[in-house]
Amino acid sequence: MNRKVNELGGPLRLCAGVAFGGKAQLQVFMHRALCVIALLASFLFYSRPAMAAACGTTAPNITGGQYNSYRTSANLEETVLNPTTVQSSFGYLFQLAPSAGLIYAQPLIMHNLTVTGTCYATVVFVATMKNQIFAFDGDNPTATTPIWQSQSFTTAVASGSVYSPALYCKENVGFTYAGILSTPVIDAQDDLMYFVTLNDTQKAATCTTTGSTGWIYTLHAISLKNDSSFGLDYIPARDMNPDLRPYGFVATHQLQRPALADVNGSILIGFGFGTSTSDGGETQSKYQGWMAEYSSCASNSTSCTATTCWSQTNCSFFLTTTISPGPLSPHGAGVWNSGIGPATDGTFYAYSTGNGCSPGTTVKDCYPIVENGLGDSVIYRPAGLNSNPGSTFTPEDSFETPGYDNYFVDDYNDLDLSSGGVLMIPPAIPRATSSYLIASGKAGQTYLLETSDLGGYTSTPYQGFFSAASVAPCVVPFPVYPQQPLYVGAVGTDGGCGEIHNPAYWSQEGGHGFYFVWGFGDVARGYFFNGTRLEVSAKSATPPIAGATASAGGGALAISANGVDQPTTAILWAVTSDGFDPSGPFHDGALMAYQVYSSTAGYVINPIYNSQTQTGQTFHAQRYVVPLVNNGKVYVATQFNSNGGIFVYGPCSQGPNGACGTQPE
Repeated sequence: MNRKVNELGGPLRLCAGVAFGGKAQLQVFMHRALCVIALLASFLFYSRPAMAAACGTTAPNITGGQYNSYRTSANLEETVLNPTTVQSSFGYLFQLAPSAGLIYAQPLIMHNLTVTGTCYATVVFVATMKNQIFAFDGDNPTATTPIWQSQSFTTAVASGSVYSPALYCKENVGFTYAGILSTPVIDAQDDLMYFVTLNDTQKAATCTTTGSTGWIYTLHAISLKNDSSFGLDYIPARDMNPDLRPYGFVATHQLQRPALADVNGSILIGFGFGTSTSDGGETQSKYQGWMAEYSSCASNSTSCTATTCWSQTNCSFFLTTTISPGPLSPHGAGVWNSGIGPATDGTFYAYSTGNGCSPGTTVKDCYPIVENGLGDSVIYRPAGLNSNPGSTFTPEDSFETPGYDNYFVDDYNDLDLSSGGVLMIPPAIPRATSSYLIASGKAGQTYLLETSDLGGYTSTPYQGFFSAASVAPCVVPFPVYPQQPLYVGAVGTDGGCGEIHNPAYWSQEGGHGFYFVWGFGDVARGYFFNGTRLEVSAKSATPPIAGATASAGGGALAISANGVDQPTTAILWAVTSDGFDPSGPFHDGALMAYQVYSSTAGYVINPIYNSQTQTGQTFHAQRYVVPLVNNGKVYVATQFNSNGGIFVYGPCSQGPNGACGTQPE
């Protein structure tokens, strides 16, 4: 109340001056009338709850996973949040609460969007595991319901029957039913959102040793236009199974985890490990890595039909393992990337794969893939239908256990190279081809690769180093048969290594920048890219930097700044946890913020906010979902009351009644 009295002080002083100013009676009356109006307006303004912002914001849209096509998880047009505003008045504001399903997809944001006749400054789209899309007013803390919510996309095109989200039988993953698991992608030019649903024709109620056999993956393109088509399938939904089955695709062996990518109208859809059997073991599953490329003709929507747009003849599939029909197909090399989508500069795209080996009944029989298999690899290829395979990188020697084959060590210890995904360093010239890729994995290793030639199957990558686990080092050398494997089944953290998931990159002038990682059991770390190399030596011109807070579960990272080279505004954001919960999700999560700035001693990572310290509470952070920083707010995916929720943080003045709220437990 004191704040409001102080803010009303100007109108009060004005009224006092009018009342005792000795003016003519008419003037006094008129001034008093104006005074009353001013007081009333001021009272209404300062006492009202924060409402939806008016349209007209210039903040950037977030139309895909990891903020942009380079997968940098960076918003360099953030004009509201900076170290000063975060340290002065920042905290939990409100929650966006879908009514059905957990959230494993990153939220997306469209600004100045008209929905059913009303223009909203910020619309936050949330996809759930119950195969639904929700649209929320991202600025209004008093809104208790979404602006709009879709139907449950559970109708299979082939038969028209209504099916359920798929029962998922693998243990220790944190969910029982799988629907929309990956992050959709929005085509802002044509007002379309693409996403993939998973349905189960068997409607299985319990897990069995054989699992379900009726999984269907369906590609959707719904309209975001301000008309009666909003939220409806703009193009007939496509059952992907008939397209992929001739190549050996078995839906129940796969999960569609990576974010979708839109590359000049081609939609990229990756698949990896997804056994539906109750044992859940990787060596028992017959999963494989896939990257399907579907043609989208939204840019020619007047002539777009189901026949010309979504037919198999207009699809191109680049398979990341050597796949042929039959049970003897090589196994592994899943494309999961911790939910990170393929990185693209519009001309090429890149992604990485997990551990893989030739099929065998036991781990001992699991030997390196041959015949052009691409387990633990980085794949880089030209965009466009029916283009050539491009370039690949596969480390020949074990980075962690010298003298052994990398395939063998990584597969035996479940050390996927794919856990950190692939990030393209944005070129200095806009819309140019990126010259470098960065890939990181579960062993805490990072590779910098030149796109001109990734190197193929090689023992001499362009640059490779351990970028995590300096605080809690990995077990090196890693065990090899017949020793006890480091990991059995689900990945653990005790005695493990600095797994890297969800890194971030801060672009600076001249093609330079910082690559940030936060590995399991480690602290946040930043490595300066000087234009040709990542600086890894403490004696380099810009030595590596590190935060002070360790987290057993590492951190999912994002960067915000007002400009590419504005160190006074840069913030490194992280959703951290203290490890994996046995039931799957992270537990005891917190939102953290670090100021990243240059001092006389070099760059520094300085903590400026911790939601757990501020509120005394933690939250269930969903696996591998980065915090979404946009237009003065931070959106964090959580698990809440058996459903997903989006916790919204920002300046306290944007909360209910102009104050920060109480974070739900």
